[in-house]
Amino acid sequence: MLGACGGKKSIEEGAVESYRSDFRSPAELKNWKCSDGGQWEIREGWLVCDARQTSAGRSILWLNQPLVTDLEIEFEAECLGRPGEIICFLAGDGQTYSGYEVVIGGGGNKKITVYRSTQDGDEKVRDRLDRGTFKTDKDRVYAIKIKKRRGSVRVYVNDQLLVTALDAQPVADANHRYFGFSTVGNLVRFDNLKIERKL
Repeated sequence: MLGACGGKKSIEEGAVESYRSDFRSPAELKNWKCSDGGQWEIREGWLVCDARQTSAGRSILWLNQPLVTDLEIEFEAECLGRPGEIICFLAGDGQTYSGYEVVIGGGGNKKITVYRSTQDGDEKVRDRLDRGTFKTDKDRVYAIKIKKRRGSVRVYVNDQLLVTALDAQPVADANHRYFGFSTVGNLVRFDNLKIERKL
């Protein structure tokens, strides 16, 4: 059984098959890394990102533990700046823009989209796998769930399935096993992260 923060190793080449955090302790940040100048902190039990002053406008905070391939991820998120741009990454390289990007409230806060990076480090080189309609509100907490199995990525918001992305050539190599939180030019906070192996 896991506590408020921790991970459990898998037999899948040392990858972590479960991880949870309620972000109560600032010490939790030692399990994460950011290399793009974004401002990340744990405040009042939330993981808070301020990407409004970064040179690239985007910031990604990567969990520094490799994960198993097939996962179910749950977390809560809230926009404190403007509405939109709640973002996370799956199967990334843990350093740069990579893997699968889930954008909630993108496209002028009108869309929910799943992208696949086709060139690590360059967010302009990507494929759109699926897109739906979704608008976020400022100061509202959203319950987000993502189910990834092989090349399928399903995204739920408040228990409603909004997109199902299918990748014919899934990202599944040993160098792309990391999860990250992100936003673009916004002030966003995250909480109650739960990652579990999906069988």
